[in-house]
Amino acid sequence: MKIYPKNIDQTIGFDQIKKLLADETHTHYASQKIQFLKPSDNPHIVLNLLKQTREMCQLLTHMSFPDLHLIDELKNDLSTTTTEGQIPNIDFLAKLKNLLADTALFFDSFANFNNAFPKLKEITDEANLPIELFEFLDQILDQEGKINPHASPALKQLSDLILAKEKEVRKMLHNRFEIAKKNEWAGDTEITIRNERLVIPIIAEFKKKVKGLVHDSSASGKYLYIEPIECFDENNKLKELYLDKKKEIERILRKAATLLSKGLPQINSVIQLWENIDFIASKAKLHNKLQCNFPEITDQPSVLLKHAYHPLLYLQIGDKVVRNTISLNKNISILLISGPNAGGKSILLKQLMLLQFMFQCGIGITAEKGSMMYVFKELFADISDSQSIQNALSTYSAHLVHMKYIMANASPHTLLALDELGSGTDPDLGAPIAEAMLEDICNAGALGLVSTHLGKLKKLPAEINQLENA
Repeated sequence: MKIYPKNIDQTIGFDQIKKLLADETHTHYASQKIQFLKPSDNPHIVLNLLKQTREMCQLLTHMSFPDLHLIDELKNDLSTTTTEGQIPNIDFLAKLKNLLADTALFFDSFANFNNAFPKLKEITDEANLPIELFEFLDQILDQEGKINPHASPALKQLSDLILAKEKEVRKMLHNRFEIAKKNEWAGDTEITIRNERLVIPIIAEFKKKVKGLVHDSSASGKYLYIEPIECFDENNKLKELYLDKKKEIERILRKAATLLSKGLPQINSVIQLWENIDFIASKAKLHNKLQCNFPEITDQPSVLLKHAYHPLLYLQIGDKVVRNTISLNKNISILLISGPNAGGKSILLKQLMLLQFMFQCGIGITAEKGSMMYVFKELFADISDSQSIQNALSTYSAHLVHMKYIMANASPHTLLALDELGSGTDPDLGAPIAEAMLEDICNAGALGLVSTHLGKLKKLPAEINQLENA
């Protein structure tokens, strides 16, 4: 596809549309895809993209999606977690479990629509849940994303033994703690755990009153956490149980690592699904924000925009924006627009090209239903001051360079927007050159809008059938 000039995105405001799209995304993938977004000249691709956006607009009214901000974080964690011998982080597993659960719920809900969204179904069908991993994560993690004490029979047994042993040690400590409190040696906190051993808080100045091992101190240093000597043996047994529990959790996590590696292709397919949905959803959200409609696609070079309005201007002033109907076809291929300065001619030219770009990128347009658009193979614009200091070109010379390219490449599959044709030089010289350009463009069969201040050009529609004044 031929798009000219290179900076046409900035010229017509498509760069601002891409920024608005990027603001609606949550993933780096979707944001990057928007950054490199270009119109397609393939009618089948454009139709497919428009159908995706249309279906997403409808789907957004029925469903909500998970927090897609987590996708990039999960991708980064996944690249390090699947390294051989690496034990996965529990927080990572919890996030992955939640994503897989949300995806499973999405699949179930999506299936209930009975193929109402065929284009989105094509994307959804490419994703597969790692069922074995998902079921394992559901088994080993509780609702809060922590290791479930019943994650395995061995862990359940160890958890039960630890509870029983803690109860036994606490009973021993309670008696010692009550004595300390009665003698006003104890702190105002309760029995706690330090270094996986049960201890009691003792005021630092009375530490010699309680024989035992100091494990820690309070932030202020006022209290010392002491393990009384009579609890050493039972606390040692408790410590051993904690170590056995830690080994069992490590074994469980190693199994999770094995299932992660095994299910990596399916996990990546799920991530890719949500990245694609994020990209398509950004179009649908902007479509709704701009009050867009989907045009019909015509197979003949023509444009019919009913009461179209500039999308960026609409965001600034809302319904005050002026709406225009534009009709271009083989009979009237070029509209020659004249009028006073600050009358909106350049805005109208930019609007035409901007809506065409949006359409050929699979986004709806800011025009009424019943509008029709063609998938052009060339999109050309020469709008506003094109003076180039770097290339040592005057404003008029730059216009001539643009026109040379446009005239050489124009065809019946070209849509163009030419601003103030023939201006920038002596009107007596500019007008005949502009007439020749217009005649050449009409002979090539191109469609578009041309603005001018030259009175001589306004007489051309009487001589060239494809031209019409506006």
